[in-house]
Order: sequence, then C-alpha cells, then structure tokens
Amino acid sequence: MKDNLILAASNLPFPKSACYGYAWVGSDLYFCDGEGDTTPRLDLGEDGAYVAVLSDSEKVSIGTDFFGFGKVYLYRAGEDWAVGRSLMGLAEYVASCGWRLTKDFTQLQSWFLRGNAMIGGQLTSFRTVFNEISLVPAQQVVEIDRKKQLKVKSRALTTPNLSYSDGLQFALEEMCSRLRTLLEAEIPVSSDLTGGQDSRLIFGALLNAAGSDLSLDDAVRIKSQVSWKQDYAVASKIAKRYGVTLNKPANRRVEADVDYAIELWRRNDLGVYSTFYPVLPASGEIALNGCSPSYRLIYKNPSLGDEMRASRTQWISDDAISELENAAHESLAEISESGDIRVRHYSLFRNRIHGGRPALRGAAVSPLSSRALYQAATLLPITAIERSQFYADAMFSLDSELAEFEFDKPSKNWTNEQKLALTTVPIRQDYIQSGKVYGAPSEIPERSPSLDVRQHDRLAEMYYRAKSKVIGLLPPTFLEKADECLAEVLIGNQEFAPVLGYVTTVILYGEVERLTKGNYSISVGGN
Repeated sequence: MKDNLILAASNLPFPKSACYGYAWVGSDLYFCDGEGDTTPRLDLGEDGAYVAVLSDSEKVSIGTDFFGFGKVYLYRAGEDWAVGRSLMGLAEYVASCGWRLTKDFTQLQSWFLRGNAMIGGQLTSFRTVFNEISLVPAQQVVEIDRKKQLKVKSRALTTPNLSYSDGLQFALEEMCSRLRTLLEAEIPVSSDLTGGQDSRLIFGALLNAAGSDLSLDDAVRIKSQVSWKQDYAVASKIAKRYGVTLNKPANRRVEADVDYAIELWRRNDLGVYSTFYPVLPASGEIALNGCSPSYRLIYKNPSLGDEMRASRTQWISDDAISELENAAHESLAEISESGDIRVRHYSLFRNRIHGGRPALRGAAVSPLSSRALYQAATLLPITAIERSQFYADAMFSLDSELAEFEFDKPSKNWTNEQKLALTTVPIRQDYIQSGKVYGAPSEIPERSPSLDVRQHDRLAEMYYRAKSKVIGLLPPTFLEKADECLAEVLIGNQEFAPVLGYVTTVILYGEVERLTKGNYSISVGGN
C-alpha cells in the first residue's frame, strides 16, 4: 500500500483523486491503491474499507466507506488545516510544519479503561489524544474548494422503503452474490469457522453462494484453531456434515517485513486502538472475517458511563469517566440516527475501530458489514436487538440445519423466544448474481493469537525508549504493570495480544509527549 498518508493540507498543492482500500459496488469488488485511482463508479459511502479523494474542477471531497473502516482524520488550528488517513501520520506532519499541537488529557485517560474493554483501550469519541485532530465520522465528508476553504458536510443517505423481511432477503442475497464473485475469481479465499455466530453466518452464506455447481471445499480454505478446543469441536462437526476440509495449507507464505509490520501498527492503531496484533506471514488470500455492526446489544450496562465504570481501573478518576462519557454523547449527537445509544456507540466506535482493523492491514473482507444488512437490522425493535433476533433470522434463512448445530458456549444457542419469533426468508438462487473483481488485493497478513518474536522485540525497544520520556507522567503502578506484561510476553508466557495494551499505552504517551513538544525529528522505536 502506498504510504502517502497526508491527503490534503492548507500548505500543499490541491490534491488529485486517489483511493486506498477496497470497495463493493453491487456485486463488483474494487481494489484501489493510490493517486489517480478512484475506480469506475466508486463514490463515498459504498461498502468496503477505503478512503477516497474525489477531485473535480470545483472542489475535492474526502471520505470513507459506509462504516468508516477506512479512516479520515482532520487537523484544524486557526488558518492551518490538514487531512490524513493516519492519526500518528497526521500528527507527525503537523509537528514537522511547526503548527500547534496539544495533548487532550481526557482522551489519553481512555486508555486506562480495561476489564472487558469493549468500550476502552481505544477511541470512544471523535476526539483524539490531540486537541486539534478529530476522527471524521463515516457519515461525513471533508470538502475543500479551489480557494482551499474547508468544511465538513454530512453525507446524504437514502434508506430503501422495505419491510423487515424484504430488507433481510435483499441483504442476504446481496451477501451471497458478493461471495459468489469471490468464489468465481482466480484469487484464493480463506474463511474462519469457529463455534460462534458470525463465522457460521458467513459459512451459511458461502454454502448458498456455491450453490450446486461449485465445490466450496475447492474454492475456500476453511480455517479453525485446533488450540481453541470448544470452537474446533463444533467446527469439525460442521465441516464433516458439509464436506469441507479444515486447515488445508495455504498455497504460499511470505514472511512479514518487521519494519513494515511495525509501521503498519503505528500508522493504523497507535492512539486509536491499544491492542497489538503482530503482522504474520502473508498467504496471498482474500481473508473473510466476521466483523459486523451491532446487530445485537453488546454493552450490557444501562448507560455509556456505566459501561465505562465497569471497565475502570485504579488509574482513572470518576471525573475523567464523566468527561469521556460527555465527549461520547457529543459525538453521537453529530450523527442524526435514532436507536439505543449503546448500540449506536458500539457501531460507531468499537466495531469501526476493532472490527475494521484487519482491512487496513490487507484484503480482509467483512461480508457481514454491509449497508443492506445494517439497514435491515435497524428495522427491528430494541427488544429484538437485545435478544440477537437478527442473527437467528439470518442464520435460519441461510441454512436451518446449519443453524441448529450447537455453538461453543451454551449461552450462544438459540432460545425458544428467538425460535418463536423467527422471520425467515427464502434465498433465491436465481437472485445470486456474481460480479467482477477489479484490481488486485494487497498481501494479507493473517491475524493469529501466536506471537511474532521479532515484532515483539521491536515493540520492547519502542517501549523502553518511550518509558524514559513518561516517567512522572504515568502512574508508577501502571508502568510496573506494563513492565510485567512485556516481560511475560517476551518469555512466551502470554499468548494473547491484549495484554500488550499496557505496553502500547506507554508508547502512546511517549509519542504524544514527543510530538506536542514539536520534537518530531526523534523517532521512537527508530534505529
């Protein structure tokens, strides 16, 4: 992926059209990677994960896909402004220009929310750790006229006038059509099969996409983690019933370059998402993942503040949580959508940041993240959302036998209430129409819970250099916890990435301290 992270700035020439990422237009899949590449018919707000710069004779418009998995950040201070697709990349540019850049102490404290951490350890509002930089909502577009006057506008959204059942049917058939496009393309495809609901929905859609004339076992490499015993037990039963082989070897593996892997993490995640997932060898596949908006109620506490307090640690005060909650409500008020604020917040932040992360590292396609599925789900009342009715309706519509297989946890099994309230729709094979694939995907680093020693050694170098800059800024007990986590990881006792959130928080504080002092020439983690 090309590295021009600054899309436009008040001190730069007027930008040309460009696109970065992938987009679905109907059943057609477009991959784009650079200046001059906007792909035919591509507009802002399509499904996918991309950032687009659309330039014409009057203005330039900068925005993202429908869910905002591709991200746009906006810097504004007086007459100075800049737009980028990386928070830290934009902060580096601003610092190099000598423009004002100050830290937001409240937003920095959101990294002290742990525990469940569904609402913590990441951005919880459109505000960032820098007062002058904000995350642009997916529903908004940055417009710049030829006089370099900048404004942010809401993108016009149209909602089809469909009943819930018609909307569900259209969305499921569209998903199957898109998967059919992938099955017919000459690009390897892989998909996880776990004991959970998301991967099973995708598997059910793949079965419909393959129909009777394609072999799913030949077209898709189905993966399941053997070490996740409950998941693997369920996946094995499903694989045997539907005649697919689990964990066939990838066609090829390309070792990840350590410097590039760390740069990808710094570009996409630092200051945005605390968890560190190492970039692992690329397989040359389009990877299907289960990222989806909130089609169920994830936050179980009555309010956003209560959810934050449930994830609080000793290092964050009640006042800071109240300020974070207020910032979150202000952000939600910018978006003219109705519905439970907990569901909306999860979709706008947790899903966008955590769920959209894989697509920024390669061609990781999220079949469940479609505008049509989202709009169908929003037609359900909150009581149905709370009981995950949409998942039951979709699963039983795709394949009722597959739906009846047990899940990895009894709590995920369908309840009698869900079954009694089912809305099922037929998947019409003659409506499953494949499209074309334009362009080629980037190499895809596979996500894995296993650790990559070289990347963690490099992370340790960055940590110790940052730690020397933040002693006195971070609580000593937090630094002690970060030391413990890093030590456990480096000797191989910790196998799951979230424990490194303590380490990346220290690195973040060090970077913010460096950049807000304007000392941009010193590279944390550099040679």
